[in-house]
Order: sequence, then structure tokens, then C-alpha cells
Amino acid sequence: MLDLSPDKLAMLALVALVVLGPNRLPQAARSLGRFIAAMRSMTSTFREEVSGALDSTGVNLSDLAELHPANIRRNVTGTITGMLDPGTPQAGPAGQAGPAAPAGQAGPAAPAGAYSPGVQADPWGATPDDPSLN
Repeated sequence: MLDLSPDKLAMLALVALVVLGPNRLPQAARSLGRFIAAMRSMTSTFREEVSGALDSTGVNLSDLAELHPANIRRNVTGTITGMLDPGTPQAGPAGQAGPAAPAGQAGPAAPAGAYSPGVQADPWGATPDDPSLN
């Protein structure tokens, strides 16, 4: 959270002593302690409410792991790479294969045992405008 070393804490205490003075410093410290306690109470209440709401809907917290920015980035990168390079597997949610092919369309032919995402390599028939991406 806050990376306060003993040197930084001593400097902060000295500045607080100079700014507030010895008479108001204990009252300010008590107010700060009450504020921190109230914030901890609110965050624990919030966590309990969120956990209760997720439990009542049947959502598992591990299911929400795919919403982590690193997983979203990996899924988007895998999808884009799969669209640009048909031989690359497309990453779906939680490492699943890409979406199924629409009715009446077959994916590209692949050697036996090779990965087949089940969709055409370029469903729109377009190529990238940037030649370095080809």
C-alpha cells in the first residue's frame, strides 16, 4: 500500500509536530486512527456484501479471473493473432477454443491432430492494410 520506511515515518512525524504543534498532535493522531478504523470497517462490509451477492447468484470468484487485465490482454492478442495468422490457435475465455463455425461453413482443412479453431481463417475476406502484418 504505502511504502513508508522508518526514516519517512520519522520525517512525517516531525513535519506533523511542526505544523500541528504539540497540543493538537495527539487529537490529530486519534482522528487519523478513527478514520483508518472506519475505512477498514467499510471495506470489510463491502467485501462481505460482494461475496454474499456473488454466492446468491452462483458466480464463483475464480470465474471472474478471466476479467483480470492480463487475461483480457492475452485473449485479445490471441484472437487478433489467430485472425492474422490462420495457423495460430485462437484463445477464448479461460484458454478455450474459439467460437464454433456458423451453420453451413467449415473451417480450413488441417492435418490430422492439428489445432482447428472451427472458424474460417479470414471470415470477411479482408487482408490487413499494413504490409508488415501480412
